[in-house]
Amino acid sequence: MKQQHCLSHSIVLLLLVSVVTSLDECESPQYLELGKSGVVRCNFDGGYHSVYWYKNTNIIGQKPFIEDTPSGTAGPGYESGEFDINEDGSLIINEVFLGHEATFTVTTFHSAEDIPPTISVDVKTFVKPVPAVPLVSYCYSEDSVCFIRWDQNSDLTCTIQEVRPTADLSWQLRTADGDKSLSFETVVTNETLTQTISVSIIDPDVYSSQLSQLVCKAHLHLDILQRYETVVFVYNTGIETPINHDELTQPFSEGYTLGDSGVHHEGVYTCTYSNGTNGGVTHYDLNVYVYPVPAYLEIEGCNHEQYCSVTVMETGSLTCKVSGIRPEVNLEWRGINDESSEKIEFYNHQSSTKSKGDTTDIILTVDYMITQTAEEQRLTLECRATGQYADQFKLTTHVDLLVGKRSQPTEEPLTDATNPVPAIIAVVLVVGLLVIGLVTFLTCRVYCSRSKDNDDEEKMPMMKTKDLKTKLKEQLKETYNVMYSSLKPIPYLKDKMYSVNELYVEGGIECLLSERSTDKVDKWVDIESYQNLFSDPRIQSKRRIIEAEPGYGKSTLTLQLAYEWCTAVPNSLMGKVDLLLIFKLRQMKGITSIYEATKLLLLPRESNIGVDEIKDILAELSSVVIILDGFDEYPDYNLETQTDILDILKRHMFQHFDVILTTRSSFLPKSYAPQTKHIRLTGFDKEAQDKYLRRAVTATQGKVSEEVKEWLEDNPVLADLCQAPLFFALYAHASQDRENLKNCNSATVFFRYIVSCIKSHTTAKSDDNYVSKIDLVNDNILSEVAYLDLTRRRVLSDWKRDELSKKLGKDTLEQYVQVGILREEETIQVSDVPGTLASEHIKLTYEIRFYHKLFSEWYAANYVADRLATASVTPEEVSEILEDLEPSTCQYVYRFACGLNPGAAKAIINYLKGVEGGDEFAILCILEHGGAVDYIIDNVTDICSREIQIGSQNTRLLQRSVVQLLEIATAKQIPVFRLLLSDSLKSVNVRNGEIVLKSDLRLPILNTLKALWLDITGCRLQPEDFTDVFQYSLKCESLKTITFSNCLAPVTYGDSTVMADLKQRNIKVQWYPSVIGYRLDLSNGFWKDKNGTSQLTQSEYLKEVSTFNDTYNSRQRDFVVEVNRKLENVWLDLRLFLKTTKKRNERGRKKQFLRNYF
Repeated sequence: MKQQHCLSHSIVLLLLVSVVTSLDECESPQYLELGKSGVVRCNFDGGYHSVYWYKNTNIIGQKPFIEDTPSGTAGPGYESGEFDINEDGSLIINEVFLGHEATFTVTTFHSAEDIPPTISVDVKTFVKPVPAVPLVSYCYSEDSVCFIRWDQNSDLTCTIQEVRPTADLSWQLRTADGDKSLSFETVVTNETLTQTISVSIIDPDVYSSQLSQLVCKAHLHLDILQRYETVVFVYNTGIETPINHDELTQPFSEGYTLGDSGVHHEGVYTCTYSNGTNGGVTHYDLNVYVYPVPAYLEIEGCNHEQYCSVTVMETGSLTCKVSGIRPEVNLEWRGINDESSEKIEFYNHQSSTKSKGDTTDIILTVDYMITQTAEEQRLTLECRATGQYADQFKLTTHVDLLVGKRSQPTEEPLTDATNPVPAIIAVVLVVGLLVIGLVTFLTCRVYCSRSKDNDDEEKMPMMKTKDLKTKLKEQLKETYNVMYSSLKPIPYLKDKMYSVNELYVEGGIECLLSERSTDKVDKWVDIESYQNLFSDPRIQSKRRIIEAEPGYGKSTLTLQLAYEWCTAVPNSLMGKVDLLLIFKLRQMKGITSIYEATKLLLLPRESNIGVDEIKDILAELSSVVIILDGFDEYPDYNLETQTDILDILKRHMFQHFDVILTTRSSFLPKSYAPQTKHIRLTGFDKEAQDKYLRRAVTATQGKVSEEVKEWLEDNPVLADLCQAPLFFALYAHASQDRENLKNCNSATVFFRYIVSCIKSHTTAKSDDNYVSKIDLVNDNILSEVAYLDLTRRRVLSDWKRDELSKKLGKDTLEQYVQVGILREEETIQVSDVPGTLASEHIKLTYEIRFYHKLFSEWYAANYVADRLATASVTPEEVSEILEDLEPSTCQYVYRFACGLNPGAAKAIINYLKGVEGGDEFAILCILEHGGAVDYIIDNVTDICSREIQIGSQNTRLLQRSVVQLLEIATAKQIPVFRLLLSDSLKSVNVRNGEIVLKSDLRLPILNTLKALWLDITGCRLQPEDFTDVFQYSLKCESLKTITFSNCLAPVTYGDSTVMADLKQRNIKVQWYPSVIGYRLDLSNGFWKDKNGTSQLTQSEYLKEVSTFNDTYNSRQRDFVVEVNRKLENVWLDLRLFLKTTKKRNERGRKKQFLRNYF
């Protein structure tokens, strides 16, 4: 019956809808917020009998989706829980989503017999921006007013983020005559459901005033913003002013009030004012006064709780003092009046000051002589403050001097004949005049001499310090010149020394960005050049650690910095450095003082600059760079005794100096300053390799360069090895003698050939046949020496000549030194053992060490391989041999040993299974055999039973090792539990059936892979990205799970064909935007919760979008903040740069400057 009733009313509506008049009304359009409950409000005059809602305008023959009649509320929309009807007949949408943006129609019956009116309502959706205010670049808060510095070369942008519907933004200049429209550019970025609108100023009128009040205004049809305009006071740094404006902090209208003023507030303040038409600048010199404590002048010998009287002799001294005053005043002793002043003379004024941080103690001592005396004489004196600032303090203290009684002689009557007084008086007068004249002469002479001596004494320390600074720099440069001018890229090149600037080629360099505000791990990101070490805002700090694996150029970079400092290379980061101190930490055994190390290690033996003088010089310098090279070789790193080196790293010492520490990535200090920034060297890419060849090789053999590049292209494993600059240098120079190198397919084969080449090359060049072929027995002895050295956890592989000569034999030792595998160095030995003679406290000694630590690890690996090669070796014996070789610091020992002997490889890989992080090293060991793994197939199976990872932070060599392992697993039908690509995915080549990594390595179809996990941090994926991954995955026969994490997936996926294939294969697709996971419903393309029970709602998806934006946009904003801090001064430096360069193309000069700067 109810359906017939509705239909009859529909027919009546068809006939009479055009003539019905009613007071019922619904406002149109109406806006509802996505993801929340909304009400389509209508006003039905006098109530209603029944109401019917339709989701279209053509309601003839249509059924309402919800209705409210005397029988109650009903309809499919009501039953599904999507809709409800309010008491006044308005439509309730329980959760608004995009599909509700439509035209709704409502009909109402005021009685069963009335003709119902029909009303249509356009429903629109909206999304509030977060934050709900116009945001202005360089304003790092959501306040309604902000103050910024701005240069015309930078954009000023206003943004409304992720809003729906769209908003209109505009820039206006606020003046005394009202707001004036400015020219601007608008950029609209379309998101999934929203838009981000940005407007950037391009109006030149803004640059005409030093201070402008700009207003960013937003215009929306809805009242959904907290504020519709943001006011920006812009200080135009492009207009020059006569003073430094670093103290400008904030705008104010009627004055500037300091709360608790401090000494740091002292300086020149600038008031910049403008009404949009006229303006100006006024400067104020602010001085901060600190009153002394106690608040009076203290006189020595007085109790200042009462008036002071002091009994004195006719001559003596008086002292007056003021404590903790700022600014400084002068002190003066004088009589209280003319009468007192005539009776006393002051001389020998001695004034001294003592700084106490921001305040000063001032002491004045004078000698006095009372010139007129009388019995019971009292003189009143005062000590007072004088000078420029005396009136501010008004300090005066009085004291009475009491001159005691003088003894009287016995009086006797004298006759004129016997009275000798007249004669005595005459003699005394003559003698007195002579004495006074002599004293006056001597006093003047002494005073003049003293004044001259004082002047000379004041000038001498300044002249001496200045001369010492110059001398110290010259001597340091002489030392560094020897260091950077004697490079040998390959040991046997003794007849050819290179300067570092002839060979140095910059490789890749990265810095570590901290993600402390999130649960994400820190990330390594590229730095354009080592020249940006001091200027890149991401690594602004006074402490930096440069880390890299052996052979990646840490020490070479140090020498390049020394060269640039010594030779004043234009535009170098070392250009503004006053002093450079470079310490090879392996030479600092027993030296705890940095000043003593400078004297002993960096200055010539004959230098007359002492330790105390070095300390004084460093205390006066502000721009000093200290490089601590090779912390992984520092012998005193683990001592309980505190050294200057460790204090410097913690920033307990030299806080204002720039300090750079170099070390292996796996050998970081246990404790260092929390603000320390980490930089990593990543080696040579193809461009750097080509540049090195042009510098070091092509100059002598023109054809070699092209041959070397061809060999690297034909042998990708060798190409990956040659990412290490040391390997590439050895390869490039050795390739001039042999072509066998092009067939090297592992680090072991490569290094075996290099060692063989070194020996044979030296033998061939020997005319006297002194250098014979080093026999296998001697190699075995050196191998054992290298192994014992590494297992004793000594970070310094140095031996005394006598010590090593006893083990190897004198002739054999000379042979190793001659071929360059070992080298002899002069070192300083410091002994603090009680009883040591003073003459033996510091001695020059000669020690033997390997050419490079990789050679030490090569020989140690030979020993390990021989010990583990036997089939009878037990796990306990393996552990005993390897337990003191930390894989992270001795990885090449493991890799070389695996490559040298298959039996040793099996034992080593089994051992690594029980070591934390051992899988990574085990995979590298597998690569050492170029894929020949039949003898360790059980080890490969075990590794593949756990998650295998390829991360963006992994070296290309390790990534290639993992790819090779996966290929072996596919070929041998070994199941792979899960592969995690951590920020390493670049693209998917569907045609070729391969995944392309960011390193340009390629993953083929992996038929034994069970799960693929793609961690793609901060990426917004599109449906076509999903399709590419799905099509690759469908070709992997055993794949059952695909997971996406830390990215934003599309709200739905619509390729039904691909989903049908995935469903047929029973492949599960998961998405983890953060901690909470979702599962793709392959029947309809919607996301469900992880268990697949409930569908992801629109509000839940929007919440994930908001969380994603907050997480990754905040990181971008943090970076922008750091960049802007640097930009505050960059344009001033740019102008200076343009003045000092002669290039014609100014635009090109700016680009060059910015590349160097950032």
